[in-house]
Amino acid sequence: MRKWPDRDAIQFELEFGIACLRRHCGPEPPGSLLDVVWHEHDLGAYATISLVWEGPGVLFDEDWAYLDRCSQTLAQLDECVDWETLHTIRETRAKESKPRRARWPTDRIVAAVSSAFAGAARKARR
Repeated sequence: MRKWPDRDAIQFELEFGIACLRRHCGPEPPGSLLDVVWHEHDLGAYATISLVWEGPGVLFDEDWAYLDRCSQTLAQLDECVDWETLHTIRETRAKESKPRRARWPTDRIVAAVSSAFAGAARKARR
């Protein structure tokens, strides 16, 4: 049976996904930020790449267009990346990791984009 990656490995893979999204989809719409958001569940925590913002819970056309581009890009990324190799690379560089950047307040609004790791987990079960 295959062992699931630990929380740090998942965080690393999703941050890699965010970097790819910024490269291929451009910067986030003004006032928003792509971030890894953890969700607690009865069976444990899972993470998503999410577009977060402060303020009123309103998404405009440009926000929805950006989310759509991100979703399509993540689907393409999931088909191209060898997640097991990426996990191995992360383990060899774990000692070189930098401190995490400051997070936004917990009362932020979250619009989930997708979880790049979901594809890795799906492939790992094969």
